[in-house]
Amino acid sequence: MNNYKIKVNIEIVESIEPVSETPKESIEGIFELIIDPDAAKSIDDCEQYLLETNYLALRAVLSKHLETVAKKHLLTMAPEEAIITKKTDYRVDGEIGRFSFPIYEIVEPEGAKVNNKLPQLFPPQVGKTWYRTRGFKELAYILL
Repeated sequence: MNNYKIKVNIEIVESIEPVSETPKESIEGIFELIIDPDAAKSIDDCEQYLLETNYLALRAVLSKHLETVAKKHLLTMAPEEAIITKKTDYRVDGEIGRFSFPIYEIVEPEGAKVNNKLPQLFPPQVGKTWYRTRGFKELAYILL
């Protein structure tokens, strides 16, 4: 089993592109927000725009990563003839905000026996519950 590397690259550079209302994903995992020159001179504005762009990028990258890990986990345990389909979205309440990612299940092809009792990678969710991350729980205790 391989380790995982987390890489972060943040830049603030001049641009001739028009100001944007919200951060946009330019390529997978890279988000950009174009701000005006007055906002670029403001400590408060820069901080807020950096956080807004950062949180959006963090949620998108973490969601994609967890979807990939969940699918890989299932594929390592499923027989070759198994069919993998999206089951539902796994919902998370975290310090980086709310996000969700698809989780999958094994579908039994006709005439094949597939073990659907595989160990779950993430704790099961009941009803409309959201998984609360460790940091989110600590933050909630402080704020309540």
